[in-house]
Formats: sequence, C-alpha cells, structure tokens
Amino acid sequence: MEKHRALGNQACSTSLHRISSMKDVEQGIGYRYRNPCIIGKKCYKVEGYLGNALVDMYAKCGKLNSAREVFDELKMKPGLVEEGRQYFDRMIQQYNIKPDIKHYGCMIDLLSRWGFLYEAYEMIKTRSGETSSVIWRTLLGACTVHRNMDMAEKCFQQLAELDLLKDADYVLLSNIYAEAERWDDVERLRNEMVTAGVVKILGYSHIGEGDFK
Repeated sequence: MEKHRALGNQACSTSLHRISSMKDVEQGIGYRYRNPCIIGKKCYKVEGYLGNALVDMYAKCGKLNSAREVFDELKMKPGLVEEGRQYFDRMIQQYNIKPDIKHYGCMIDLLSRWGFLYEAYEMIKTRSGETSSVIWRTLLGACTVHRNMDMAEKCFQQLAELDLLKDADYVLLSNIYAEAERWDDVERLRNEMVTAGVVKILGYSHIGEGDFK
C-alpha cells in the first residue's frame, strides 16, 4: 500500500510540475480538484514531493494565497531545518569537507523552503566563489510563497547582474507585485522584458483539458 502511495505521489508531482512549467492556472487548479491523490478521497498525503509540487505550481501560476495555504498544511516540521544545519556544520567541522555548489544549493533550498529567507540570502552572499543562478532562482521562488517582496527584488537584481534573467524570473516577481497591487511595477517588468528581448508575455496560457488526455 505504501509503495503504491509513493508511486502515486510521484506521478501527481510530475504532472503538477509539467502544469506549473506552462503556468496554466486553470489547468493546474482543475488538476488538483479532479485527482483524489491530492484532495477529496485523500488517498495520498499532501507532503514531501507532492506538497512541494503543489506549492511550486500555485506560486508559478500566481496563486500566492493557495501556495501559502498548502505550505501551511504541510506536515513536515521546521525542526528538519535545524537538523540540516547540524549536518552541514558537521560536514565542515568534523569531516573537513569543503562544501561545493551542490551542498550550498541543498541548504539554500531547505532554508528558503521553510521561510528562513534572510539566512539563505546571507549564506549565498558570504559563500566564496562563483554563485549559481539556480541558487538565486530557488530563493526567488520561495519569496513568492512567503510574500517577501524586498528579498524577491534582491534576488531578481542578483540574477540581472549575472545576466541570466529568464522569463520565469519576470513572472515570479510580477506575481508578487500583482499580489500587492503594484500595477506600475508589473507594467515596468513587462516593458523590461520587451527591451531585453524576452519574448514570452507575462500571463497565463489557455490550454484546454482535452490537451492532457
């Protein structure tokens, strides 16, 4: 039973990831309500990969209230963050292992996922060596869930300085501005996308349900 449940969670997570990549809010929300693996019969727990996939989908679709709601329902405890800190410190101090970009990436993901955005930011800034755009993008994505506009702007600026901005970065920051009804900033980002030659238009696609059958 647990094996089938785990496989079901993975399948749902994969589907939600594909939907969030297309930023189709109507399709994404419809998927959640059509599939008992997520709600309704409650065949599977909304936690782990499945819970994270739901949060990611809602954030990318601009449904920040729903993203926060799912995040608050996750059963995993922030105590895992402290455990992660301990393993990270032990790796350095006890085993003399110099953390690489992948180790930092894991810590940034852990910290930002649970709302320790400023700690994650300081860890990135104090790290020596080249900074990966993936790390800044991870933190930017978490800012949408935790509605931290100030930190989101900092992450966006860092990505801009690295000259690695993608359309998804504009969308994430625009969603935060829209949530705060800062429409001038939404329009400014739209204009910056045009100037930078980013061809994708901010907004949502309109793919019908039949496209997924």
